[in-house]
Amino acid sequence: MKKVYFHRDYHGFRGGHLKVWDYFKHVDAAEGYRAEIYFTPQSVWDDYNPWFVLRDRILSEWRPDQAEIVFLAGLDWLSIDKAQRHHFSRPVINLVQGLRHSDPSEARFAFLGHRAVRICVGPEVTAALRATGQVNGPIFTIPNGIDVGVLPEPMPHAARRYDLLIVGLKAPVLAAELAGVLEVQYPTMRLLSLTEPVPRNAFLETIRAARTALLLPDLKEGFYLPAVEAMMLRTLVLCPDVGGNRAFCRDGETAIVPARYELSALLAAINRVGALGKTAREALITRAAKTAALYSLSRERAAFHDILTDIRQIW
Repeated sequence: MKKVYFHRDYHGFRGGHLKVWDYFKHVDAAEGYRAEIYFTPQSVWDDYNPWFVLRDRILSEWRPDQAEIVFLAGLDWLSIDKAQRHHFSRPVINLVQGLRHSDPSEARFAFLGHRAVRICVGPEVTAALRATGQVNGPIFTIPNGIDVGVLPEPMPHAARRYDLLIVGLKAPVLAAELAGVLEVQYPTMRLLSLTEPVPRNAFLETIRAARTALLLPDLKEGFYLPAVEAMMLRTLVLCPDVGGNRAFCRDGETAIVPARYELSALLAAINRVGALGKTAREALITRAAKTAALYSLSRERAAFHDILTDIRQIW
């Protein structure tokens, strides 16, 4: 059995952890492979940690040299001894989830020179990494997939409790400012502003209960899963352009994309949504749902398994 070691510093559920969890399960689904994971001593253990029920897969100490393959994401490179990072003794698979990896001012940029088989979560990330000229090792693009099995059924439009949901976990100050303006301008609007993390099931149920979701991502997102999840739940998506969401957030086709990522442009985009007729709105939502259906977890898994099968030749 070939062991693939993962490493996490977990302080609460985030989209980045979710995708690492998906790849952990992808490894286990591959014949002849077993995924195991180490958590830093300061990591949080609660019911929201997806590895909570897999105590037999938790490593008591971090010995990456004992693995067949090491899987790293984000700042996990720091877990490898500095003298060994440049060319580790085992194949390294590096999941790259954000555009910040291509920014020389970011700590993650320094990792590009370390040899690894890199998996980028979208074509925008791949293009940004290639443009740096710093990447050591092959690069593959595997767009993020969604596990449709965990999604609830879309709610009928008339049954939805909120006219507008603001998902502001990554931009809480802007979300609060925007909600304050909307409460004055549209006092009858059924508005919910979400700025604190909630359990994943509750998050999906909240999106399902909204007619429109205004999503406020990080400025350097590599993909941004909530937009695709909202599309699958037939919630109209209003989301700024942050690079990694361009393949599926197409203005007027699958989403409403504000001209800029700032208050006045977001308000203008909300007004655009309000001006949509029923037919135009439903057509946009339907196109979005069809686009989102392309991002399946099974497609992601198949592409990753191809890499696992050929890892020695690729490495």
